Amino acid sequence: MINDKTSAQIVGPDGAVANKPALILDHNEAQLLRNYKKFLMKHGMREAVYCNDCWEGNRDDGMRAFVTDSQILFECRCRSLFHQGQSY
Repeated sequence: MINDKTSAQIVGPDGAVANKPALILDHNEAQLLRNYKKFLMKHGMREAVYCNDCWEGNRDDGMRAFVTDSQILFECRCRSLFHQGQSY
């Protein structure tokens, strides 16, 4: 479903589980991200991604992000954006 939510878990340095929301990206969002990645690669570029909510919450604002043909993940300290499967 479009913009369905689920939960994600990460373990902090102390071993405690940190719960945060996970937003499931829809087919169109996944396709857009994959096309954007192809554009960047074609032109020899890469980018860094940051989270505005983390910045405004005075947390480290960098994100871990990857886009492959089968999975997309953008993850910061406050949430995850996720898509599983192809979007072609």
